[in-house]
Amino acid sequence: MYTENAIVRLNNINWNNIGQNGHKKDIEFGVEFLKRMAKFCKKNNIIPTLPFMTDIPSLLGKDTVSNTLLEQCNNTVKEIIKNPSFSTSIVNYYLRACILGDEEDKYIDCIHIYEPIILLFEKGGNFIYRERGMSFINSGLIPLTNWFENFSKS
Repeated sequence: MYTENAIVRLNNINWNNIGQNGHKKDIEFGVEFLKRMAKFCKKNNIIPTLPFMTDIPSLLGKDTVSNTLLEQCNNTVKEIIKNPSFSTSIVNYYLRACILGDEEDKYIDCIHIYEPIILLFEKGGNFIYRERGMSFINSGLIPLTNWFENFSKS
């Protein structure tokens, strides 16, 4: 169920529009993503690297998306999964988290980590990695220095 819904959501995103509709409040998606990532990592004794490079599904045993599932994705989503950028790597992690969630309920929290960034993409927003931070188009920069310590407390 989670995987099917994820594929529908990802296929419905206007990927040509990503980054074109940045809004002042987009940084809130980033803050929520960082909170969820930090709390999940703390709860599961995972030491993360940069939040958008911390591949939680891989750490939990799900390294790939099957060709059968890839065939359900449109060409743009397939390309993103095969050749991700800093920001779009989250698409791959999200889809694999959904696969894990379908396999076992204990992994549902993993799906929730990535939801804020998927919502950001659905709205046409995006983020890029700038030196020491996540920069949200038309919104602001979240410094990543000590991000894990800072966000695991909130």
